[in-house]
Amino acid sequence: MTQLFERPAASRQIELDHEPRPRGWNANNHSDQLKLHTYLDEAGKELLAEEWTGGGAGAIDLVVGLPKTTSLQRGGHDLDNYLLPLAGYFGASRIGAAFGGKSHQQGSSVAVALAAPASKTIGPAQLSTRMSMSATLASWAETINRACRSAVIEPLSPGPVGVRLQFGVSRTRNWASLLHRSIDDSLGHDVVVRAWWWRDGRP
Repeated sequence: MTQLFERPAASRQIELDHEPRPRGWNANNHSDQLKLHTYLDEAGKELLAEEWTGGGAGAIDLVVGLPKTTSLQRGGHDLDNYLLPLAGYFGASRIGAAFGGKSHQQGSSVAVALAAPASKTIGPAQLSTRMSMSATLASWAETINRACRSAVIEPLSPGPVGVRLQFGVSRTRNWASLLHRSIDDSLGHDVVVRAWWWRDGRP
């Protein structure tokens, strides 16, 4: 069974001086990428990540605050796009658990702690599937979607959703490389028109 971990204590949350930046696909010298690198460097200093990187797997918890005029579900504000740059900065192999949330509020915060095993029993997963193919293949998306459709017959109601993903991976795989596609492929299929329709901004 995949090990579950506790969310870092709220007392460890540190208000960020720099606005969290989502990952992008522009060239490294693009202004958006430069802002992302500046944010990550400053966040790393504030979090003193060296306190846990040598002592075992870490856990991170990012809370993204957005203006009320900004949609929480559209416009590229997907939680995985905010979490993955942090995971890459600290080293995804060093992170045992990543938590995230977003809301209409002033300011954003992040917490880092040693990953502690969950003390409370969490109910069983709604679905599980074993994957051996590359996450870039259509068969990956089809397998996840098939599992989702067997577990949740009716489409989810409009609005934000909570998602819990657990990855049990071999040493040759990295959970961070699977996160984005797993969210896309679990939320991205319209059961009415049977076409891919990305809704990965809902978590």
